[in-house]
Amino acid sequence: MLSLLLLQGLFSSLVHCSGQPWVVGQAVGTTSGLAKGRKSPTYPEVSEYLGIRFGQDTSAQNRFMPPKPYSGTGTMNATSFHILHIPYFDQAQCDLSRACPQVAPPGPPGAFPIPAVTSEDCLFINVWSKPQSGETRKAVVLYIFGGAFIGGDASASISNGAGLANNEDVIVVAPNYRVNVFGFPSAPGLTQKNPGLLDQRLAVEWTKKNIAAFGGDPDRITIYGGSAGGSSVDYYAYAWTKDPIVNGLIASSGTAMMTGPFSLTRPGDSNDGWYKLSASLGCGGAEAGERTIACAQTKSMKEIQAAIPIPSGTGVSMITGMFGPMVDNQTIFSDYYERAKAGNFIQRPMLVGSNHNESLLFTTLGNITDPKAATSLENGFNCGAAEAAKARSLLDVPVWRYHFANNPPNSTLGALHGMDVMYVFGDGVEGVSKLLQSSWATFVRDPKKGLSKIGWPKYDPKGNTLVRLAYNSVPVADFVPATMYDGTCPTSQI
Repeated sequence: MLSLLLLQGLFSSLVHCSGQPWVVGQAVGTTSGLAKGRKSPTYPEVSEYLGIRFGQDTSAQNRFMPPKPYSGTGTMNATSFHILHIPYFDQAQCDLSRACPQVAPPGPPGAFPIPAVTSEDCLFINVWSKPQSGETRKAVVLYIFGGAFIGGDASASISNGAGLANNEDVIVVAPNYRVNVFGFPSAPGLTQKNPGLLDQRLAVEWTKKNIAAFGGDPDRITIYGGSAGGSSVDYYAYAWTKDPIVNGLIASSGTAMMTGPFSLTRPGDSNDGWYKLSASLGCGGAEAGERTIACAQTKSMKEIQAAIPIPSGTGVSMITGMFGPMVDNQTIFSDYYERAKAGNFIQRPMLVGSNHNESLLFTTLGNITDPKAATSLENGFNCGAAEAAKARSLLDVPVWRYHFANNPPNSTLGALHGMDVMYVFGDGVEGVSKLLQSSWATFVRDPKKGLSKIGWPKYDPKGNTLVRLAYNSVPVADFVPATMYDGTCPTSQI
């Protein structure tokens, strides 16, 4: 007998495929249950589904462990977020859907806003879709948020997918994943050291299984991330070569080959941060070894948060903290250059790039005044993108590399870290937002040939193939030699 769950999914798919009118926000059958959506308040033709559970509660014995998939047959009201006010971002608002727990690093008041509502029961995913028009099986972009692996959440206004879904005939998916010590515990004895990255993989698997019911094509999923999300995309490319699921990758301001202060991976035996936390919890330090894990699992979320060591002084370590991706030779590796040269990564099309003024945000927040340190920061993003693109170019994997050079009106700051993502998820109506939104969607719809069809050259380190976007705030793409911006990069290791 078919279960109620299978019947729900079958009914939803049949309604879509049979040509019956799609009702905006209609209930959709998923492996998580029946999800009731709503009309997007900004784009009333877009159906948005907010906070669909895809993973089980990660507290108690599930804390620090790989995620467990969730399945259900009930009905979910996926129609609303909690609203948080963020003064640092010019009175902007951040929409939250039970974000994973996190702790703000030192910095100016409000610089690192922490969601008002957090919970270890946080593995939720958001979907924005417009099935009633355009392609009947739409390309899908799954966005992985940034935040240096210490913070962030999938429901922030900066990455709301309604505009992109409305304007560009794609489906946008955005999952939560665990951050800070909850997602990257660096505890001794764990065979899976990066459960936060496994959360991301589980979200991709959920999307593969369920996106057809929202009008999506499960064979056309592109993963896209900015900052730590960009690094996550590249980490994914090396971790899941045997079962990629995705057919395209977009890495913005983050790769596995980042150098300098933002080389975010830690050695596999780097347990200092964990032992500081466990000792603070009363669970013992290095002398207690692996016993500290079971002890820490008995503590409350708030006790864990209060015990997270906070770096002091100046520099990027203030921002990145003591917990992040660790080498486990499953999701994170220590030999990315060797793997790149051997082609040991997902050989699917990639769009990779960085912003013109990546370092300013971090030199300001980290109180960094040394020009050499600022250059090292800039190189980490820009040169990492160059290496990721070169690795693919040498193996004839379709790859495009961009440099976002926009200078916003009434600003002398240039294209700051993360600014390209803001334009991709902007209104897309005119100017720079329309340029980036349409370009990204072109790649998502056809990763192999889409950008070539609009005149973008595939990346070649020796040619005029670096795609410069919005130079002098003109919303066009032009093509320049990579050496124009790579002059301070160290010698390539590929």
